[in-house]
Amino acid sequence: MTHTQTKTAYLVTCALLLLLWGFSLSSWLSEPSRVVLLKENGIIESATVLGYALCLVFLAWKGGLSYLKKYHYAVLLVILFMLRELDFDKKFTTMGVLKSKFYVSPVVPVAEKAIGAMVIALLIYAAVQCIRRHARNLIRGLGSACAVSIGICLVLVFLAVSKSLDGIGRKLHDLGIEISSRTSDVSAALEEILELGIPVILILAAAAFFKNRARAEEKEEGREISYL
Repeated sequence: MTHTQTKTAYLVTCALLLLLWGFSLSSWLSEPSRVVLLKENGIIESATVLGYALCLVFLAWKGGLSYLKKYHYAVLLVILFMLRELDFDKKFTTMGVLKSKFYVSPVVPVAEKAIGAMVIALLIYAAVQCIRRHARNLIRGLGSACAVSIGICLVLVFLAVSKSLDGIGRKLHDLGIEISSRTSDVSAALEEILELGIPVILILAAAAFFKNRARAEEKEEGREISYL
């Protein structure tokens, strides 16, 4: 796809996510169907996991072993995101390893805390490597409306908003603010649907990245031929 086509694909994806959000909350959908659609391990969450798996397959197919080695930290982030959707952060431990309480609670075994600390260390390593190696190019790319940079920024926005909405009722309750069950349902639906959008946008951004790389290689080959 061209840069224009990729940007159009972003817009279409965002529009479809909004339509899905509206549909998930509409009166057309029965309550049992809504539960199946939005519940943990439901249709949307399963589709999100599948999206991350397809993203990993796409990266391996288009990039090959050289890409996986060079950008291992980015691949690691995708794997960690997928495992998070599969609830690996809390499925095999006393509580979620992403919670600060996990590391100070006396009921959590030391071995679990050590494993949790390693997971956090991997996450921090991958995030720091992405920022250190690509932050400048990301900002520069935004200035030139680069499709790859726009896609990565969309992913960051989706991550930030979905994380903020995760358990928002509980978070606000801790601050002394009560929200209605309807507001909680609307927020939960938006969270699940934004999380579904993340792997889709990642695949589109990755496709734009590999397209850019192919063009750069073609130009380099053209220079070598003209030099000869």
